[in-house]
Amino acid sequence: MEIQPLALSAKAVGGLLGISARQVWSMHASGTLGPSPTALGQRLSRWDRAEIESWWAACKSAGRPVTRREWLARNATNGGRVDG
Repeated sequence: MEIQPLALSAKAVGGLLGISARQVWSMHASGTLGPSPTALGQRLSRWDRAEIESWWAACKSAGRPVTRREWLARNATNGGRVDG
């Protein structure tokens, strides 16, 4: 049984999305990437795998990237759940 990490680096998020780590950080900075990473240290941030997967499902459903503003609003109306 292969263990899937719960927390993903920018490189791993990029791998899932088919983009580079630099593009992940660029999307994060511009608000195009809905989920935000959690800071685990001064220079260590990770994204929640389930949230990235839910965000991707929401993007596919919308036919476009779901922005951070939309993502946060959607999750606020879902009681904080990240179920796309």
